[in-house]
Amino acid sequence: MQLVKDSGESLTLRIRSIDGLWALATMLRKGQRIGMLGARRDTTTGRSVAEDGRSKAAERRSMRIELAVEQVEHQPFSDRLRVHGTITDAPIDLGAHHTHLISIGDKLDVYDMEMWTLDDRALLKSTIAVASSGRIIVVVVEADEITTHLLSMSGWKELDHKTLRGGGKRAANADSVLSGFIHSAASALIQTLTPDSDLHLLGPGSSKQALDLELSSLGHRGKRVLVPTNSGGRSALHEFLSGSTGNQAITEHVLAKATTLMDESLRRIATNGAVVYGMKAIQQAAEEGAIETLLIDAEHLRSGTDTSELSDLVRATGGEIVQCPSHHDASEELLGLGGCIALLRWRIDP
Repeated sequence: MQLVKDSGESLTLRIRSIDGLWALATMLRKGQRIGMLGARRDTTTGRSVAEDGRSKAAERRSMRIELAVEQVEHQPFSDRLRVHGTITDAPIDLGAHHTHLISIGDKLDVYDMEMWTLDDRALLKSTIAVASSGRIIVVVVEADEITTHLLSMSGWKELDHKTLRGGGKRAANADSVLSGFIHSAASALIQTLTPDSDLHLLGPGSSKQALDLELSSLGHRGKRVLVPTNSGGRSALHEFLSGSTGNQAITEHVLAKATTLMDESLRRIATNGAVVYGMKAIQQAAEEGAIETLLIDAEHLRSGTDTSELSDLVRATGGEIVQCPSHHDASEELLGLGGCIALLRWRIDP
């Protein structure tokens, strides 16, 4: 997300990545106005009129269209966002329904900024900050399995999964089968990467080094980091995000923060430590000024006035708000606990 202009009453934004689309979908409110270039059929240009009142030969005109948001449609990791609403300002069709299809690279104006909370402003700020960094691609490499993931602000997505078939360690052609497997995986991975991709190769053993060498032989010159882990599969990805690998490059990413905080929360729950969950207990802790960090699902945070007021109270007492995206393991654990959990400065008896 790029902030092109901030007039105080409105923002001009340019969408730079899927992170920007997810953040915009999360922040937009019903009734809020947005404006951007769109297209409408101009019925005044037709030669004849059909029974439904539309011109049979109406031209589709490009124009700036401002609408009041009624509904937002966005699929995780999609490169498009649909915003439905009624037209409030345009050369034609005032009051008619219209849908803006927002894609990466598009520029739009957002109005009625008083509808955004401090949490929305914080999310906007963090989205702008990550726009300057590249796509984070994480590959978990095992001897017979290679899985590629895309990490974003909204969660992680599996891009590719390859499994070694045939050969086997004792087969006569084992070396050639393994070599072909690594070559196939490296070739597919290069097709996934963009010039700004940050590539992290994870896993136990030496298979990640073999993939690294094959990437070099195929001409990949982008940034690559090899990260040893104790296990493979999703456990390796969790280990990477939780900070157990000691990789400093990922520690400030929202997924890493959420994973680390969720792990610490579960540890405190198991030891009857300084942590609470459930809205009633969290509200009580906030009123006592005991909350150090509130981990809350980004959608749950915007689900009503109770969560918004809770966030303001935590912030007023010096606490930190971490907005957890909804599409990774830590978020599933968080939603199972009601959508939010608070790490405390001191333990509170129930």
